[in-house]
Amino acid sequence: MFSGYWLATIGGPDKSNGRGKRSPSSHDRCSGKLQLAVLFLAVSNIPMAFYMSMVHQRGTEDVMNYLSVEADSGKVKSVLFFTPCHATPYYSTLHRNLPMRFLDCTPSDEKGALDESDQFLVDPAGFATEFAKNWSIPSHIVLFDFQEKLLKDFLALHNFEEIKRFFHAHFKVDRELQASVAVYTLKGQ
Repeated sequence: MFSGYWLATIGGPDKSNGRGKRSPSSHDRCSGKLQLAVLFLAVSNIPMAFYMSMVHQRGTEDVMNYLSVEADSGKVKSVLFFTPCHATPYYSTLHRNLPMRFLDCTPSDEKGALDESDQFLVDPAGFATEFAKNWSIPSHIVLFDFQEKLLKDFLALHNFEEIKRFFHAHFKVDRELQASVAVYTLKGQ
C-alpha cells in the first residue's frame, strides 16, 4: 500500500508551476526515480512471491498428491485428517472415491460451543481417544507435527506407524508452527 502511494506521488503531475504540467527536466528526474522504484519493488517482491506460492505451506498439497499415488496402487482404503478444518485440498487432488474424514468445524447455535477442530486443538489426545470409540479404523491418518507429538501414544496404541513426512512451513502463521505433515498407516499394510 505504501509502495503504491509513493509510486503515485513520484509519477503524479508537478504542481510547482501551477499548471499541473511537468517540466522536461522534472520528467526525466521522476522517470528515473520511477524506474528505480519499480525495479526495487520487483526485485524485493518476486522472491517472496515465489516462496509464498511454491514453498510455504505446501505440505498439505504434497500429502494429497502422495495419497493419490498410493490410492492408485490400492494402498489407501480410508483417511482420517487430524488437522484443522479444510487444511488439505481433499478430493480435489485425490480424485478417488475413498472414505475420508476431517474434523468438523460447523458453527454451533450454542454460544461458546467448540466444534471438533477446536476440541482437537485444545486436547488432541483426549479428543482422539473419544473419537476412536466410534470410528471405523482408517488405513491412514494425516496430522501436523505439532499434534503428532501429543498423539504418539495414541498412534502406537492403535498400531499406526509413520510412513511419510512432508515439509510444510519454516515459520508459524496462525497457530503453533506446523513445520511438517506426517502420514501414518496401520502396521502391516
